[in-house]
Amino acid sequence: MQTPANDSSTKNDIEVTRTYAEEEFALETLGLLPLDIADKLYNSHNIIFYRLLDGLGEHLEATCQLDPVKKKELMSKILPRYVTAVEVALDKNFSLFQQYFTDTILEIPADPKVAPAHYKGLDMEITDEHMEEVDRALEKARNEVIGQRAFNHWITREEKRLDQQLQTQKEHLKQLSFITATMKKHNVPDLDGSLQKIKSQYDELDVRMRRRMDEVVRASLLDDGDTYTLDTTEYIHKYLIHDSTNKPLQ
Repeated sequence: MQTPANDSSTKNDIEVTRTYAEEEFALETLGLLPLDIADKLYNSHNIIFYRLLDGLGEHLEATCQLDPVKKKELMSKILPRYVTAVEVALDKNFSLFQQYFTDTILEIPADPKVAPAHYKGLDMEITDEHMEEVDRALEKARNEVIGQRAFNHWITREEKRLDQQLQTQKEHLKQLSFITATMKKHNVPDLDGSLQKIKSQYDELDVRMRRRMDEVVRASLLDDGDTYTLDTTEYIHKYLIHDSTNKPLQ
């Protein structure tokens, strides 16, 4: 079998030399990119610290010697503040680490000794305008995240408030159902009907009192101011209270 004369030239024509091609392929395939590593470190630190904080809460719940009221205040108010302080400190320190990580490990030197093929011909110089553009993009993303977190916090708070109102309404409905069932069981008159009956009796009593007072005036029992109270009391007792049990009003 003969080998074509131009075999070597053909091979050279189709062969592409790319520095670190295999390593880059491995990094992209296995997810070992530097920024990906930083994200995984951040997530791992968060998981570790949150588990430590959960353990701290369980430890305080089990060993705290305070009375139940103060213990509840500690767990519901003071501990979340401590958790927030830890989160702020963690984010601040990791931001410093991330800045060091990106400024040193990911820094592309101005004159790299070995340049990947896809870097050739590219301007790698970073100017102040580039940094300002990056800062603007980061600030925009930060504001969007803060707004989203604030909205999520409001939704969570409203959900808790509405859930408490729903539980209160359920308790009121349960009590009202019990009262209604008890009223039906013991044949208790309806509240509106009872109030209406009381008002009707009050109006009738008011009419009787006015009639009796008119009779008192007509009987001239109010002429003497000194005997007004005594005469009126005796008259009402005699004619209103005593007689009302024997005969109806005319």
